[in-house]
Amino acid sequence: MPRRNFVFPSPTFREITDEDTKKQFQNELFQNGDALIECASMNTENTHVFVYDDNDEILAIMVFHDFGSFFHVEYLMANRLFNPQTAGTKLIFLLEDLGKTLGYDHIELDALVKKIQYYEALGYAEVGVIQEGEYGKMSKMSKSLR
Repeated sequence: MPRRNFVFPSPTFREITDEDTKKQFQNELFQNGDALIECASMNTENTHVFVYDDNDEILAIMVFHDFGSFFHVEYLMANRLFNPQTAGTKLIFLLEDLGKTLGYDHIELDALVKKIQYYEALGYAEVGVIQEGEYGKMSKMSKSLR
């Protein structure tokens, strides 16, 4: 599948750039401050990295895979330096809107156990067993876009 070029509803949302990797970003998953560099390297053919950019500050990052009929979110992270309350939620809503526009079936993700309630509040349901992942116990979750 060729790389998809997305049209964003505002300049606040966009794909990550090399310039972004020089900005500060701290999150519980990436303690060393290299989150933007590591995530930018994931921006490949069917994997996309979206950022929520507010006045040249990266408030949140979302890494996801495009499988042609659904998206799988790999990471959704807020930048602790700016304490953005809704930045990650806005990115997930953006992905849901894009998926609906493309006629995709669903979005799936693997959530840390402590984040399950957050995703349930957004309409996601647990669909898989909890497993030990790289960052702790995880549960597979999904949301229908139909």
